[in-house]
Amino acid sequence: MEMDFFDKLFEFYDKYFIDMKIEVDYTGKYGLNYEGLVFDEYLDDSRLFIDYLDIDDFFLREANVPYTDKQSLVEQYSKYDTSKKADIIAAILTLITQSNYKKELSETLYLKSENFLNKVNLELRNDNGYIKIINGKKINEGSYCEIFDYNTLYYKKKLKRTYSTEPQWIKRLKYEFDNMEKLSTSPYILNVLNYNNKENSYLMEKCDCCIYDYINNNPNLTEADLTNLIRQIIYGMKDAHNIGIIHRDLHLGNILIKDRQAILCDFGLSKDTMINHSLLSSVTPKNSHRFMAPEGLIDFTQLDKTSDIYSIGKIIEYLTQNSNLNQTLSYVINKAINRDKKYRYQNLEEMLNDIESALETIEEQDRIKAIENNIKKSQVNPQVISHISFLLESKKLSYYIVENQLYSFWELLIEFPIELQERVLIHINQTYIDATGYGQWHNYDLFAEIVSNYIQKSTEPQLQKIAFSVLKGCATKRFDAKKQLEYIELNFPYLK
Repeated sequence: MEMDFFDKLFEFYDKYFIDMKIEVDYTGKYGLNYEGLVFDEYLDDSRLFIDYLDIDDFFLREANVPYTDKQSLVEQYSKYDTSKKADIIAAILTLITQSNYKKELSETLYLKSENFLNKVNLELRNDNGYIKIINGKKINEGSYCEIFDYNTLYYKKKLKRTYSTEPQWIKRLKYEFDNMEKLSTSPYILNVLNYNNKENSYLMEKCDCCIYDYINNNPNLTEADLTNLIRQIIYGMKDAHNIGIIHRDLHLGNILIKDRQAILCDFGLSKDTMINHSLLSSVTPKNSHRFMAPEGLIDFTQLDKTSDIYSIGKIIEYLTQNSNLNQTLSYVINKAINRDKKYRYQNLEEMLNDIESALETIEEQDRIKAIENNIKKSQVNPQVISHISFLLESKKLSYYIVENQLYSFWELLIEFPIELQERVLIHINQTYIDATGYGQWHNYDLFAEIVSNYIQKSTEPQLQKIAFSVLKGCATKRFDAKKQLEYIELNFPYLK
């Protein structure tokens, strides 16, 4: 802030706080008349009178500056830095607001001071009767409100001056605050407090950024990160719908991120002409009309819960556009964004169930893929054993071996518990011929390789005999299998 802003206030105050005074010496004798500051009159007629020795003591203790009534404020204090000037003005405003002296004038001067300071992004705050000047730097603005930095925990959202006298905009801001206050128990809705009817503002918790910026600034978000955000958005809107609140204007700009969690805000768009203003102003990539249901673009009175579901579908589509999740959730997305609302999800619970089902399918596919990788690497673990048992029960193990050309399956088999080894070998012996496939003679070599190596590594004669039976069958079809059989007969004669 430029230094002369406070100097202008000093100059303005001098017009009202300088008046004719009479010198009085320490004996009480009157002297010459002079023009001087009259803050001593304000102190003498205030609740502060008992707390300070005199007006000099007041300025020294409240602003840490000397004071004389024989010099103007400009003359005394224009030399100080802006921080000290702010302390001096705060002290003056504290004094006049707690004094009964010229009460009407004091109220007028306070309001004028407040409006002047607001223009330079400063605000007055009353702390138990003592006025403080707070930095109110504007950090953002929307179509009808401005956002100011308030303190380390909160921003202040304030109606733009242009709309500050228009009832419909005042109503919208209050409606927005009331809706979010009703949702204060939801961890997915922005916390708000302290609605100020006088200046049409409220405080809202600070977040890190909006989801649009979060996605663009974090291109390496995992699918787990994205699905968590999707769930949180739906949880927040479920909380709203459950108490009859419809958002009607959900987009990437009013989904905020705090500690990697999605937080919903801006619940103020009601069914009146304000929606037209919202649609025609402040269009950016993060809040473009692509997120609004088509019925809202034609007739805003048609917006309902399914319109919020449409917006969520569009948001999911955007969040997953560079991820495999886009395909995984394609059914959910397409149903949510159907142009005909009667074919959309009718409630968020139904939508969430389909999302979870789709994700569970992918998780199961990922789980199976991990198991199959372990099988190919001949790595035995409980999941591998469970999967092999499932294939045995469904009579598909031999077909699985052929499909994946598992020449090293014997390495896995030899590590299985004896009981499972037996079940696997019996199954292969019963199904390998059908599993090789019509005309796929090379698959006999596959089974011959498995059982031949198993026989050489196993120490269980009964199981070796089952494997030997498979090898004999393969040897009738393939020359290489016949050679392996001859080797086994020579080295393991007891199997003949």
